[in-house]
Amino acid sequence: MTRVSNSKLLALILMLQFSCQGAFAGGLAAPFEVENASVLPPSIRNPRLKNINSWIEGKYNAAGTVEGLGEKLNKSLIWDKVISSLTDNTQKNLLKGTLASKNLSSADSVGNITGAVNAYVNANVPVLAIGVTDRWTLALAVPVYKVELSADTGFIISPNGQNIINEAKSKDAPKAAEMTLKLSHPLSNTLQTMGYKPITSERFTALGDIKLVSKYKLAETDTDILTFKSDLTFPTGRVSDVDKLVELPTGDGQYDLGFGLIWDHKLLPNLTWNFYAINTIQLADKLKRRIPTEPEGSLSADIENVDRDSGDQYLAGTSVQFGSSTGGIYANLGYIYQSMQATRFKGHRFSQERYDWLENQYPSQMLTSMVGQVGYSSIESYKSKEFPIPLQANLGFGHPLSGRNATAADVYMAELVLFF
Repeated sequence: MTRVSNSKLLALILMLQFSCQGAFAGGLAAPFEVENASVLPPSIRNPRLKNINSWIEGKYNAAGTVEGLGEKLNKSLIWDKVISSLTDNTQKNLLKGTLASKNLSSADSVGNITGAVNAYVNANVPVLAIGVTDRWTLALAVPVYKVELSADTGFIISPNGQNIINEAKSKDAPKAAEMTLKLSHPLSNTLQTMGYKPITSERFTALGDIKLVSKYKLAETDTDILTFKSDLTFPTGRVSDVDKLVELPTGDGQYDLGFGLIWDHKLLPNLTWNFYAINTIQLADKLKRRIPTEPEGSLSADIENVDRDSGDQYLAGTSVQFGSSTGGIYANLGYIYQSMQATRFKGHRFSQERYDWLENQYPSQMLTSMVGQVGYSSIESYKSKEFPIPLQANLGFGHPLSGRNATAADVYMAELVLFF
């Protein structure tokens, strides 16, 4: 038997991205099941259907503290940004003159932009595996995602900011009224002038990145199994949109190649311990990005088709299984460590420091998780003709324990497995 699983299968759908706000939540997500070294007998087909759910409200920041997904949208707005966003020279001069009359600086705060973002992701993943030989199993996983993304922004003007607006109204009421209207949604107005699409909530269904998985049993004794696992991910999912500030793609737009070892060791007849280590290479590609104009990843109207070298991912996990997955009730409990290197970009239109600022939006990531799984298998009962169908039914749960720049969301999985 084989469990075709890799944390990246879910992680691809958790790339909630704030393209120009210096935040990138995703890449790594809590796994929802553990690996094992078993392979299918030759010619045995193994269809599976996984249903995966996650409610995403927060992420780990660079300090390892959980913050809201919309945290990077919450920031203070200064008068200088308001002035630069105005296209009417009369409004600009009116505002500058009012600030001067009050002895205020253009670096003073107008108020605070607010943002709230959360998402729900459901993935249905049909998997078909087949035993090619007594040592080699192949499988194909085709994820289909249903996504609900909620995003909203607002603006809270400060008392001083309101006083300036009131003063401007006494000088030129029509122009001040236009300026006030623009100020009611400063982020939306700025996005519009730079060519971004509006920040909106959305629901959609989309194909994810298809994965081809191979498991080859290298060695087996009465107590040990050693298996080599490899996989190839095809960029078939919905990729990120350079014109969206807040989005939830279902694919990363690049090919990925994974490989690693899985070792199962039987401690007792109904107690198995294992260890596995997997490396995923994210192959370099080209894609459009907005090139920041400031170190903190400010909004930018400059778009370039840049070279991207996404950081490789590393996973190491260990687990214990109580019971046998071929008969009756069994359970797994595991601990998994994941890391991903920072992403690198290369372009030719702008100064190198601007590409460095872009890279700051895609830092290295780390995540540790606890994984639990319970299941029931009728395989032995089927062999003894006590049950009509050979199947497994599994429930899985992944819970993040600590992290850095990674998704902080629990993941739930239900799975039905057949053999024929």
